[in-house]
Amino acid sequence: MSSLIISAIIIIVSSVIVLWYLYPRKSKSSKQSVTNILGFSFSWTISNFSACEFKELESPEVPYHTAKWYLVLRSSLVDGTPMLGLYIKVSGLRIPLEIKYQLSMVDVKNERVYNFVHRDTWNSVKAAWFSGTPKFINTEEINVQNGLLVNGSVTFLAQIVAVNPITENFVIPDFPDSLSPPVSPETITETRSEPQDSVHDLERDLRTLLKKEELSDLKLSIQGREFSAHKAIVAARCPSIASQILDGANEIVFDDMDPNVFSDVLTFIYTDNIDDESLTEKGEMVLKTAEILKLEKLKSRAEKVLLSSLNRLILAYECNCEQMKEPILQMMKQYKTEVQATPNWKLLKNYPEILLDLFTVI
Repeated sequence: MSSLIISAIIIIVSSVIVLWYLYPRKSKSSKQSVTNILGFSFSWTISNFSACEFKELESPEVPYHTAKWYLVLRSSLVDGTPMLGLYIKVSGLRIPLEIKYQLSMVDVKNERVYNFVHRDTWNSVKAAWFSGTPKFINTEEINVQNGLLVNGSVTFLAQIVAVNPITENFVIPDFPDSLSPPVSPETITETRSEPQDSVHDLERDLRTLLKKEELSDLKLSIQGREFSAHKAIVAARCPSIASQILDGANEIVFDDMDPNVFSDVLTFIYTDNIDDESLTEKGEMVLKTAEILKLEKLKSRAEKVLLSSLNRLILAYECNCEQMKEPILQMMKQYKTEVQATPNWKLLKNYPEILLDLFTVI
């Protein structure tokens, strides 16, 4: 039997901080006051970038000079064009600063490209400082051909010069034409993974795999309607079908299920998730299908949805759902008079097992 390996996508983010200079300079003002210049840079590398889906993504914090510095990506449509915005975010600054910064991407030649230069000020009135551009780069331009996608990764670079105190006539020096020093992951590196995003990515990829029917090697026929599936996934998730697959079956037929309900159940088999709306509207049939296929987790979810309805008691006994029986029986005990007045009470005469349990409880 062929096997299918599904790997979760993990976003790896690293930051590198490089000190340029930290020394006093004389201003060009008439008083020749001493001004501190802080210059540094840090980079942010994102692995598996082409697989990332996000509206906003923030780099790990880079602590420097009493503050925490970040790069922030924002994805949006600008006049119908998919754009990436790139911003610097700073928190914890304690003194007014005049800041000049350059945001860039680093290509396969370790050169800065798509440079965005801006000058801004920060004062102590603001709790944090946020600056950048919503039109940093067209997302479609981030590819191997342009040298921006390197082994599936992209790298963004921030170069910052900050002046304290703010001086009216002081000229902040320009950035060097080349990376100096070069970006080196051996300096200060911070790595993190995004497990939550990975779970969502895995669910999305499995849902897509089921929908597109790529590499499918199993047919499931439900009252004449065929569903394509993958033996490895179905066998691992559905014990009642696994034995038939192991015996070499390429097609499995069920005549006691509703095709529309089975479609939702098959999605659950792949993604471990089912829409609440499906459970609410098709709760009884989902429960019966889960019982046939021995999907205990789905059965448990369906039970919980049906717990609130007294007329589900018969269904609970038919499907041997212990989780449903006890709460309903206890509810009947508490509201004995009201229950005996319902139309469903008369139906119970055809179910001696239920009546026996009811008499024991009541």
